[in-house]
Amino acid sequence: MTAHSLPWPPHNLPRQHATNSKGLLWKLSKQYGVAMPLYRGALGFVPKRQRTDLVFGAPFEPACATPGEPTDAEVAAAHANYIAALKALFDEHKGALGYGDRELIVA
Repeated sequence: MTAHSLPWPPHNLPRQHATNSKGLLWKLSKQYGVAMPLYRGALGFVPKRQRTDLVFGAPFEPACATPGEPTDAEVAAAHANYIAALKALFDEHKGALGYGDRELIVA
């Protein structure tokens, strides 16, 4: 059998070697101590492009009686105002961005 007629994946190797579980990504993760992700995107390692929508709202300035030292009530009020502004911004633009039938739920 010539080198050009060898079957791929080689049948005499355990199956995990043919599926790259002990291949390059495994060796890199062992060498650097972190898991190396396997992307299946545009070039094999670059994630696929996805459409991202970005809208801007009015600036948000929380009220604070003593700058740098907000009370718990001021933080709660600022959070409630921020969530209300965020929901209003979503409701204003959701139809144009294809989310007309959805509601923003903040947990």
